[in-house]
Amino acid sequence: MRKRLALKPRRKRKSKSFLLRGREISPFSKFIFFVRLTYEKRFAIPEISDIIKVSKGKEIKVMEITFNKKTVKAINKWLRRNGFGAECVFVKGDELAYDPNDDTILVAKHYNDEPDTLFMKCLRDLGLTGDFDAVTLSILHELGHSQTCPMLSRKEWERCSLEKFILAATTDPTSEESRFKYWEVADEYAANNWAVMFVRCFPQKVEKLEKIIEENVKFG
Repeated sequence: MRKRLALKPRRKRKSKSFLLRGREISPFSKFIFFVRLTYEKRFAIPEISDIIKVSKGKEIKVMEITFNKKTVKAINKWLRRNGFGAECVFVKGDELAYDPNDDTILVAKHYNDEPDTLFMKCLRDLGLTGDFDAVTLSILHELGHSQTCPMLSRKEWERCSLEKFILAATTDPTSEESRFKYWEVADEYAANNWAVMFVRCFPQKVEKLEKIIEENVKFG
């Protein structure tokens, strides 16, 4: 009788996926994330080389707001004091964004207040109360991504990314219609709602955050 050969255990192949808050995500999702950051620059914070920006032949006055490492350190203290796991990181570039790979809020040197009027209108439509600055609420919006990201499945997250990719590629991102459509995408809508909820529930915490930003950010 012939002996049965024992099968050697197969070597486990290293996964090429990456982690999104502890969940396995496909390489496609990783690609979408980097595409998303690229196109979100068109909606969020364009590079500021001067206080005056020129758009389609028209001069737009932009307040120059400068973040630095001291700002980030102060915000991180506030995050830890209030029990948040997310961390602010000072990066080269020109966008304020959320990176789900390691749960970080990317804070660049410059902040452009050009979209703030529409951003505030969007938040007030969702029930925002109080009289807080748009810079403070923008930080809370990114923190909202950190808090609501685990609620999205992989497919939902990919769909949101694709919706914004298509929106940025096919419309004028500076138009009111495009900006409101951007904020209607599920993950952005969730982040905005979380920010509004946090302001309504914990106004004193938000006041402390705003004081930290005012003390550590240069407004020009």
